[in-house]
Amino acid sequence: MSNIHRISDFQNDSRHHGHQGRGILSMNISGPRHNDNVPFLSNIPSHLILKFLGSDQGHNDPRKASVGAMFKETCCPSFRLVSFTSLFAIIIIAMFIVSCAWRGLVIPSRDFLTPKYETLTEFGNRDYFLIRNKFQVWRLLTAAFLHANFLHLFFNLISILAIGSQIERIIGTTKTIVVFSLSAIGGNLFGAVASHAPAVGSSTAIFGLLGCFAGYIIINWNRVEAQTKCYMITMISFVIVMNIMFGIGNTRGSGSQADNSGHLGGLITGCFVGMAIINPIGGAHSSYEIRIKRFGLLFTLIFLSICTFLLFK
Repeated sequence: MSNIHRISDFQNDSRHHGHQGRGILSMNISGPRHNDNVPFLSNIPSHLILKFLGSDQGHNDPRKASVGAMFKETCCPSFRLVSFTSLFAIIIIAMFIVSCAWRGLVIPSRDFLTPKYETLTEFGNRDYFLIRNKFQVWRLLTAAFLHANFLHLFFNLISILAIGSQIERIIGTTKTIVVFSLSAIGGNLFGAVASHAPAVGSSTAIFGLLGCFAGYIIINWNRVEAQTKCYMITMISFVIVMNIMFGIGNTRGSGSQADNSGHLGGLITGCFVGMAIINPIGGAHSSYEIRIKRFGLLFTLIFLSICTFLLFK
């Protein structure tokens, strides 16, 4: 998963020409397929693994699979052409093409295909002063549709297809849209409060989808076996920690910064929203699950309200 990039990093590219380009990390949380020969997974119910990974097509002969099918099975096992995930991917690709063509590219630039800062501002980047002073609140959402360069778009695109397709398969299209939208807004709210630097990128929403996975574990805590919970928690924690460490390390010596506050805001929002809207496995609601749903709804409202107050106070 790529980090959100502050636009100020790209605004002065001509002055920083010659610096080493910024690496961008992309990861997905697709785990291994169920295999009775793997001790860690041997006692996990197969229907949970298949549901979580979105892989219920059986054990086909890999020697007969095409390259495209192997890539899909490895990176995006839950991917469907007709889905919100696919639609969003098409939209951000189109937006990037338009933003590159609108006013041209930054030349010279240390990154490949970098739209101009003025274009990103015109198209709806997260600009603290325009949001706060001009009440252009739509920027809290539109920033998730814009990207600062080709690699930024590419790795976010891979992350969305890998993570978003799994979430959409588990909780449905409507709830995925809710999680994605609120996470983008919550992440950009928190990011704007913590840092006044302009930013673009769908990483706020991507971290929200990771948070939604955490919400899925919490709401089904009494219905999922201990080994399954350990596997999911370890996987999610690894992705989050690696991205935070990469973002911090990526800011040293290169003049660039990653918007970790935006990532954190999206993660928190996605977790609370997931707890509020995800139904438990089996559909029944125990007293614990009802409390978790109420907790998720309450803290979603509290978190967004506090961020909004701090932004406009």
